[in-house]
Amino acid sequence: MKTILYVMTLVLICVVSCTTHSPETEPVVSVQQNSNKYHNKQGHFSFRVPNGWKEIAADELKEFNTLQPIPFDLGFRKTKQYPYFLIQIRFNRRESKKNIDTYIGYATPVSDIVGIAKHIQDGSYIKRDLYHVKKQFFIMILKYEGAKPILSIMAKKYSSYGYVIIHYYLTSNNSLEKLINNLKILSEVLDSFEYDHGYAFSGKK
Repeated sequence: MKTILYVMTLVLICVVSCTTHSPETEPVVSVQQNSNKYHNKQGHFSFRVPNGWKEIAADELKEFNTLQPIPFDLGFRKTKQYPYFLIQIRFNRRESKKNIDTYIGYATPVSDIVGIAKHIQDGSYIKRDLYHVKKQFFIMILKYEGAKPILSIMAKKYSSYGYVIIHYYLTSNNSLEKLINNLKILSEVLDSFEYDHGYAFSGKK
């Protein structure tokens, strides 16, 4: 877990430092007309895109990936400011059910965004990762202490081929009420996220 957090820290620092400015280019929309459901053929998953949010254009995504050890495959945002989210699709060795059960045992269970927000506010996320019981996401949280404090919330869900990580970035100097409101965006994505038939992690070989 320390190795994972170290890599994620590098990811966060790079993303924050590499996105202080970005070209004014028109985002590419990958959602169906009259629908905000996004489907990714490469990763075999889908989710609902928050209203008003658009996919980050390929040339802008390159800026996020500058000096990235593990590149982002896509991302979405509403404006040029926070919050926004970036997604990594990882085709790794399929994780065993035994290992995943062990990870769950080490994590603190949460059932909604209110639970996540409270752990952020009291700082308990530093000691243990979180596990979203309903949606089966492992959640890791990092805080970047810069001129503008930034939170990185990483939601990881295993699949039959590896896993997908949704990185959600937002400012951290918020009240609990405002934090919960900002987390509604992440909640909408996690609640609607699903793998295509045959690609979800099942625990079977």
